[in-house]
Amino acid sequence: MTSRHLESCITQHFGSVYMHVVFIDIVGYDKRRPPLQCEVMRGFTGLINRSLQRLTESYASRVPLEMDELASSILKVTTSEGIAVVFPFEQGPAAAQELVRVLTEAHGRQQQVDCRDFARAGWCHCHAEFHIATEIQQGEGFVYRDVNNAYSIAGSTVDFARRGRHHELGQELVGVAAGPAPALRPPVLHLEL
Repeated sequence: MTSRHLESCITQHFGSVYMHVVFIDIVGYDKRRPPLQCEVMRGFTGLINRSLQRLTESYASRVPLEMDELASSILKVTTSEGIAVVFPFEQGPAAAQELVRVLTEAHGRQQQVDCRDFARAGWCHCHAEFHIATEIQQGEGFVYRDVNNAYSIAGSTVDFARRGRHHELGQELVGVAAGPAPALRPPVLHLEL
């Protein structure tokens, strides 16, 4: 799907854009067996799609983009353990926080697992339920078309967040970048659900 807003960013600003990125990871995903990973990913994908649909519907009246254009301007980039949802428009901060709220609400309705391993580690080999960890980053980046002609993102905002994430339950989530800190580092919001 083509987005007039993203195409404008690419052609008029050489892809440079101020963005807000919500990283959503499945806790313990890489430790699970492949058949269970597939089942977990189906549940995670459904959660993300439902949450983004609710977000798009609630923002359609507040953002100066039509609903279809708004939906196509929200970038969804898969990662090895989840997804990065990118808001490359002015209302990005509120949209990122709203997405985390919608995810928290939707994910909180999931049935609790009666499993000692799941309760201890936040994941297990016998159930497809999952916990998610979220992180919000903001800053400069750029939007481009990748080798599959799909929209993608790159830049220090994305790299900084990826370096700073931790995925273990009970571990404090902090974003720490390697190398010199920028003069004004954007705030980071970490939530574990």
